[in-house]
This record gives sequence, C-alpha cells and structure tokens, in this order.
Amino acid sequence: MNDIKTDYADIHLKFEYDSPENENILRCMTNLFRTVQGTVPGNRGFGIDGECIAKPPEIAAEMITQDIFEKTELFMPEVVITDSSYEVAEAKIDLYLKIGREEEDGDDTEDQG
Repeated sequence: MNDIKTDYADIHLKFEYDSPENENILRCMTNLFRTVQGTVPGNRGFGIDGECIAKPPEIAAEMITQDIFEKTELFMPEVVITDSSYEVAEAKIDLYLKIGREEEDGDDTEDQG
C-alpha cells in the first residue's frame, strides 16, 4: 500500500495492477491531493477544496472522498478509483482508495442487439 500524508488526512492507495507507471501515478496523485484548490496560478481548480478540510472530520471525510473522485477524473483520466472507504478516529481521517486503469479499448458501448 502506498501512503500519502496530507494536513487533512492520510490517504492509502492500493494499485490493482503492477506497472512501471505506478510510481508516476503515485507522484501525480500526491501532488493533486496535497494541493489546496485555488493555490495554483493558472489552474485554480487543481487540488482539494479547502471547504472540505474545514468541516468536522465525519463530514470532511465524505466531502474529501467525493472531491478526490471528481478531481481524479478531471486531472488524471487514465486512473479510476474502483473502491474507497474511510475511517475517522479522534479527528484523524484515513482514506483507503483502490486504483485501477481506465480501459483504452473504447468498448464501453452496450450490446444493442
């Protein structure tokens, strides 16, 4: 498991596959999750929404998880979060994310016939 420590939560990532790309994906996700939205000139939407972080831990965990899903889809479309859970204990949030790869075959159409 790969861990990303932030000011608001400990994020634990588990990859569903082994690949040389995992190190780069982990580095990119670390940058995304450690950045507070609005602090990157030229891309004010990059990062985690600071409003999430300011909430009580139980509410923050839910909001942060949702924001992570949205930001991962927006900024890292090659990555898919296939499972998530969180634990809140003594104002500490642990997020657990299982990471997969977006299928590139383009075969996401339903059988029409």
